[in-house]
Amino acid sequence: MIRHLLKLAWHRKRANVLLLIEIAASFLVVFAVGAFVTYFGGNWRRPLGYDWRDVWAITITDERSGSGPEEGEAALAGRLVDELRQVPGVLAAAGVDSPPYVGWTNISNYDVKDRTIVFMSSGATVGADRVLGLKLLAGRWFSREDDATPWQAVVIDREMANDMFGTVQCVGKSIPRDKGGQEGGTLEQRVVGVIEDYRKDGELAPPDNFVFQYVSPEARSGPSRTYCLVVRVPPGAPVALEEAVVGRLRALAPQWSFDVNTLDQLRTQRFWSICTPILILGIVAGFLLLMVTLGLIGVLWQNVARRTRELGLRRAMGATRLGICRQILGELVLVTAMALLVGTVLVVQLPFFDAFDGVPRPTIVSGVLLAIVTILAIALAAGLYPSWLTTRIHPAEALHHD
Repeated sequence: MIRHLLKLAWHRKRANVLLLIEIAASFLVVFAVGAFVTYFGGNWRRPLGYDWRDVWAITITDERSGSGPEEGEAALAGRLVDELRQVPGVLAAAGVDSPPYVGWTNISNYDVKDRTIVFMSSGATVGADRVLGLKLLAGRWFSREDDATPWQAVVIDREMANDMFGTVQCVGKSIPRDKGGQEGGTLEQRVVGVIEDYRKDGELAPPDNFVFQYVSPEARSGPSRTYCLVVRVPPGAPVALEEAVVGRLRALAPQWSFDVNTLDQLRTQRFWSICTPILILGIVAGFLLLMVTLGLIGVLWQNVARRTRELGLRRAMGATRLGICRQILGELVLVTAMALLVGTVLVVQLPFFDAFDGVPRPTIVSGVLLAIVTILAIALAAGLYPSWLTTRIHPAEALHHD
């Protein structure tokens, strides 16, 4: 049966090649959309590692330079944190270089034996765990006792602990210096705590290595060029509280400006910045699939019209309506399967060109299976009506058809 269908497909190779190319292109688009949706959907179901509700992120900008606080001004930033904690209505406050959902981050790397571990990092003060609702798995968060230690205290997330030490039970262990650090140029960094996976870039981001580095108000230099304060407030905090917070901060540091955003706002912006390209790709895929469906119906309809005498002769020789219908659908499934094979071969080549870098292999497999099922379902749905038309042709009428 398959051999016979291959011969029939070969005899109409010109029309089938165009159809094959169209189906293969649709397969690639559906695969891309399916892989991204599966990937981001899997990330969405993972624990976030912090609580973004009722938290404000206050970005500090020096109005004199248009950038963050200058070096040597970390003590003033520390005073701002203490001042915020005195504002009625503020539940907790802390300093964090790179709060959740913001567009900037620090990326560094450690050399561990024969491999390099890349991680994101952020300076943080005492109390940041309370503001962000971080969940400790081992050890503790920063305290003022870390001011007197000859090493720098760090808190790492689960992903970083497993990647570097192979376990979350790594409190008290030292981690290597930055690859770019000069000999003796940086303090020893020692783990004082391990938290749950901290996905700074939000629900759609995968778990990644993250390191919080302790920042003391008495530090000689600011933790970064852009400094942020994070504040936890009661649910439904009024606008008056924001005005009181900004007014208190400006009274203490009139040379700085303070931009207040809720993490809810930053979360929404981050979400749509990632989802908008996927949504556009999905719309393109939808139009392409609609075109493929209409094209399949048109091609099959024309195929049935041109083969009226052939199909009528088969009916006259005893072929059943169901047999004719199976033949038409079988030819369509064969051409579709060949197109899917071509598309799958192209997808297998993507890792060699660093396409979909970072996407887990199960996600790619899921995208391929989803695309195969979708294209086959569309092909069968498009072929049902034209194949049904063949069963309505009377043998005598078909034999007299020009």
